[in-house]
Amino acid sequence: MKDKARRILLALYDRYRENPLLLPADSRRRLKTQTLERTIADYIAGMTDRYANQDYQRLYDPTFSA
Repeated sequence: MKDKARRILLALYDRYRENPLLLPADSRRRLKTQTLERTIADYIAGMTDRYANQDYQRLYDPTFSA
């Protein structure tokens, strides 16, 4: 399970780095005062396990619907 969580978190980080517009608006506003990497790390750190899984599915599974 730990390996799966690591893969999900790294995939989320990579996807947000590739396309910061996928971040929520409040997180994107932070880019005025902090780096993209810090913004993404803070956003992911605030996620629950369930939300990280749902966000991963939303970004990587085209058949996913919440």
